[in-house]
Amino acid sequence: MTLTKPSRWLTLLALTVAVMAMFAGPAAAHLDLVKTNPNDGATKTKPVQAVSLTFSVPGKPAGDGITILDRNGAKVPATTTTPDDGITWIATPTTALQDGKYGVKWSVAAPDAHPKTGSFKFGIDLPGSAGGSTATNPGSTDQVPAGELDNDSLDELLAEPDIGLAEMVRWFGATLSLAGAVLGIGGLVFLALVMAGRRSEVLVITRRVRWSGAVLVVGTLIQITALSAVLQGGDWAKALTPNALSEVVTGSFGWSIGLRLLGGVLIVLGVLTAERPAPQAALSTTHHEPGDPIVRASLRRSGIAIAGAMLYLASFLFDGHTATSTPLVLVWLSDIAHVLAAATWVGGIAMLATVLWRRKRANHALDAAYLAVKFSVVAGASLVIAGVAGIALTVEILDEPSQLWSSTWGQILISKVILVAVVAAIGAYNHFRLIPLLETAVDLRTNHSHTSDTSQPKDLTQPLGSVAVATRTQVEATSDRMSRKLWFTAYAEVILLLGVIGLTAWMVASSANV
Repeated sequence: MTLTKPSRWLTLLALTVAVMAMFAGPAAAHLDLVKTNPNDGATKTKPVQAVSLTFSVPGKPAGDGITILDRNGAKVPATTTTPDDGITWIATPTTALQDGKYGVKWSVAAPDAHPKTGSFKFGIDLPGSAGGSTATNPGSTDQVPAGELDNDSLDELLAEPDIGLAEMVRWFGATLSLAGAVLGIGGLVFLALVMAGRRSEVLVITRRVRWSGAVLVVGTLIQITALSAVLQGGDWAKALTPNALSEVVTGSFGWSIGLRLLGGVLIVLGVLTAERPAPQAALSTTHHEPGDPIVRASLRRSGIAIAGAMLYLASFLFDGHTATSTPLVLVWLSDIAHVLAAATWVGGIAMLATVLWRRKRANHALDAAYLAVKFSVVAGASLVIAGVAGIALTVEILDEPSQLWSSTWGQILISKVILVAVVAAIGAYNHFRLIPLLETAVDLRTNHSHTSDTSQPKDLTQPLGSVAVATRTQVEATSDRMSRKLWFTAYAEVILLLGVIGLTAWMVASSANV
């Protein structure tokens, strides 16, 4: 169980790579309006048979979709079609557009389900028509400046809808959903690979995982309603109607939503307590309590919850950059590895802090040696995986480095990197200072004979070979002191990582603007 010098260098590398990995985030498909016909602000000198919009990636009309407005703000009857699977959308009026000023409002969802809205306006000035502005090129279909296109009422109708509240609620739902998934999946890994302690503690961690699944479900439901409000221009009354909600569920976001909801439900229903005999190291380093035996957790009865976690991970096939980046299999596997490894790290820290907090409140010895040493191995491996997968996603997703400082998404990412760097620094202190001392306590209790409490005292901070004669009292005192420091640093990491989760959710909401 001890960490050799080479493995500690590997841990340091893992921490470094993990910070680099934060450059990988849930960047979405970059849907932008590339061109329109007629152009924004142009005047046509012939009747307009159709209005076309071309986007950078395939999209799908959302909410009111593509709407043509006349100078009075009335909707012009039109049908919408696409000849190239969503890149170009053509709105064809029932009758050709004649003299006048027109506006076009559009709301389109990218393949990752992020909606984007916009508008433009143009004019039609037929030669010889009464009341029209003079065209510079009579009889030509070329576009010429529209000298008097400005129209206050039309501008007001074309103004961007106020969706600030909807976006805020959407961010809150995304934060809850991501936090629930990370804690739930990380908690399952913690139960399977790390948790050995009092039976009551195993029950507590099991309940925490179950509650995390419930948070995932609630957060996803909030996301559905908020996304519906975004698509309806901030109109909550309209957003909560069955038609509007069904548009979200059956749209490009539908598969992702369904898998996440089902995954959360299965985690809630499928986490069942199971245990195995505790290893000797856990028995030797954890104080016993009457009627509360030391056991090791097991997931042998939690197959349904494991399936729920897998469904959540599978949801990334239909969401975010995974839906549009290539090669699809590589991006999807990198995404899953990144999320799973991050969940193992973050959820594991949260569950470790939960156990230590419970012991502290019960005035028990914290006895963090076994759990901390065991988790350090799992966390180190997860950080390496997260780093490698994160770098692969970064190379695949970011179009250019300038996006880091020129977009909201990039600026949030920089803030996220700073927080993760602080967490990594705390983790490095734990790995290189606290964990080795706790390892010494484990080794002394399980592999070395102890002298009597009256033996010559030895300093537990010295190399392992010089502490074989330390007394059990000294071992326990050092273990308790280091455990308390670990408890404090673990909670500091949890608080910072909650901030990272919030920033990640904000990045998801901002990714359409990369």
